[in-house]
Amino acid sequence: MRKHRIGIAFFYHESHSYSPMKTEIEQFRNEGYFIGDEIYDAYIGTKTEVGGFLDVLKQEKDVEIVPLLCAAAIPSGVVSTEAYSIIEKQMLESIQQAGGLDGLLLALHGAMVVEDLFDPEEHLLGKIRELIGPSVPIATTLDMHANLSEKMIHYTPLHFGFKTYPHVDMYEQGVHASIALLKQLKEGVNYYASFEKLPMMPPSINMRTAEGPMHKMIEWAKQAEEEEGIYNVSVFGGFPYSDIPMVGASVLVVSLNPQKGKETAQKMASLFWSVREEFIMELPDVKEGLNLSLAIEDDKPIVLADISDNPLSCGSGDTTELLREMVHMNIPDTLFGGLYDPESIEACRKAGAGNKVSLSLGGKVSPEFGEPVQVEATVVALSDGIFHNSGPSISIYESI
Repeated sequence: MRKHRIGIAFFYHESHSYSPMKTEIEQFRNEGYFIGDEIYDAYIGTKTEVGGFLDVLKQEKDVEIVPLLCAAAIPSGVVSTEAYSIIEKQMLESIQQAGGLDGLLLALHGAMVVEDLFDPEEHLLGKIRELIGPSVPIATTLDMHANLSEKMIHYTPLHFGFKTYPHVDMYEQGVHASIALLKQLKEGVNYYASFEKLPMMPPSINMRTAEGPMHKMIEWAKQAEEEEGIYNVSVFGGFPYSDIPMVGASVLVVSLNPQKGKETAQKMASLFWSVREEFIMELPDVKEGLNLSLAIEDDKPIVLADISDNPLSCGSGDTTELLREMVHMNIPDTLFGGLYDPESIEACRKAGAGNKVSLSLGGKVSPEFGEPVQVEATVVALSDGIFHNSGPSISIYESI
């Protein structure tokens, strides 16, 4: 009996159009770049989208898994034309060299921007569709912050967005995408996509799914999925820092009944619009935030996050206003973490643990948001930075 040959691939980046840091091919190779069978070692047993693909397909005796290419980089500035071209070329070549495919599972982000390309994921899907033909089913997974465009729907109705933020359901969406593709391939199930784009760019700071307006949206989406004829409902908040025409929020309904799907998508879009003002928040500045934290009487740690410079939302991670104020106030029992400064790290390595060193901390990538902070420091310890996470797998591509 001939096996169904299903390709799996991954091309992931969240791009900040206003960041000074361009994303080159080495950023992908440093984070995750796997070709062919390397994908098994990298993703088997992981709670990721590709881990979900593999777990579902491994259980199917009549399926042959065809690993293609997986490439991901930490969120940062727009992807260079050269880097994108290298990955796209290798992706298409891997599909060509694989021979005939009966299906394709593709993990994307949805908010990638390339120097000369507004919607690279749509462009890639178009190239893939030209290569494999119109009848081969494709299913994708997408980040909740995807700037989904209507063109994406032309290539396949099967797109599955994350339903959690922080993202802890990447694996589950990989599973859902795999099951849907198998149903289409083996049972002849027909899916229809209904898409609604909204004229709004909600800030991701208030997009957590444990509470607030996005919690409401996800609960409404889950309720809609219980209705007959509705297969999946994805709510995309969009990534407002992508300076592209298709930026912003959207709703995608995958249905078995096109009319029911259209009605559900319109209803969900109306609900999304009705809670738009709830996404807006008033945030304290550095001094206000520190004073608020000092006023809290609790024996638990208090965390202050500089959300305007979140490295996992493409920030440089080297702005210094919070650090400068903490040093100035000299607050006991405090820790400042997450500063991007390779020069200072190298100085500490050369000095060695237990020794003192003069440092000019941060402010090197984006000095307009805070000059370097001059300090005399003691190197307490050195580490290779490798650690093991035994808790839930949270996407490293966050957009807080």
